[in-house]
Amino acid sequence: MEKNKGGRPEKTTPHEGVVSTVTLAELGISDNLSPEAQTLASLSEEETESSMANDWIDDARKQRELGALPKYGPINPQTDKRCFIDEAVDELLDALNYSEWSIVKGEIGFCDWVLIERQIKFSIELLTQRNMNLCGASQVPRDGSEAGR
Repeated sequence: MEKNKGGRPEKTTPHEGVVSTVTLAELGISDNLSPEAQTLASLSEEETESSMANDWIDDARKQRELGALPKYGPINPQTDKRCFIDEAVDELLDALNYSEWSIVKGEIGFCDWVLIERQIKFSIELLTQRNMNLCGASQVPRDGSEAGR
């Protein structure tokens, strides 16, 4: 086995002529990508497998999107004037109603509903707290009043 020479490693020169002036934003990569990628990278094998087991959800979401095309046409988030955070909160509020009605109908049990309710409410809080300034006063206030709507 060859011995290490020791000392400071030799200096390397950068590749001449290779300069990138493209920003992440120009590539369409958001400022949140790095933390999101780090979060995904930190998932355990069990969490990753659990996520992959839910691929049917992504498939169902895509089918709903495709099914809406004839009625609404393609959605362009860059030009659409709606606040998608508000839209998501409205849909989550509907999900709360539907899940509660499913208890009455006997489709799910109360304990399952409590877990579902907590997760939906957490999602609503996350959307509204972190993004309060993005859509102005159109957010549903915490007291439930309809200010700005």
